[in-house]
Amino acid sequence: MSFRTGSDFPPKAFVSGLNHYLPEDISVTAAGIVSERFNVMKDAVRREYRYRILNRRTRSPLARDYYFMVEAELDTGLMDEASKLLIGEHDFASFVTAWDRDGGTVRHIYDAGVTREGERVTFQVVANAFLTHQVRNIVGTLIRVGTGKIGIEEFKSILELKKLSLAGPTAPAHGLCLMKVIYADYSEFKYENLCT
Repeated sequence: MSFRTGSDFPPKAFVSGLNHYLPEDISVTAAGIVSERFNVMKDAVRREYRYRILNRRTRSPLARDYYFMVEAELDTGLMDEASKLLIGEHDFASFVTAWDRDGGTVRHIYDAGVTREGERVTFQVVANAFLTHQVRNIVGTLIRVGTGKIGIEEFKSILELKKLSLAGPTAPAHGLCLMKVIYADYSEFKYENLCT
């Protein structure tokens, strides 16, 4: 978020002041002064998302708000292999929602991968920008790979065909978290505290 103010309060005062009035489920963690021309959306050069899956047969009341639970055993090695096909500049039309079509669907993914720690599976992806539901559609398709419903070649074909609605199903939002936004001056804003 960015805003203009005539106040001469230091950024630190805005952090405590905003947090005083915000509801408990929202928190400002940092503030800074930027150029008048700064645009929080357009000036970002990279964004990093993390999607978390709980891969086990029984639900977890403590993790339910932050993980998508998948009961079927996931082959995370195959999921990771498929995710590497996303790296580079591609047309992600197969992974978007209908209203994105007019703005162009080409994006550059710098890094993508799937890791496992016990029953917790994480998909992490870094790109110049993302389309609406792109990450969640990718995750839904990777889960199909991980459960053996489609193979690596079919995943590759979905990417290459560039046809709306080929990917998915769309994974639910509660497993997704924006981790980091990097701006042209290489400053970073981290959101990791939202994903714990």
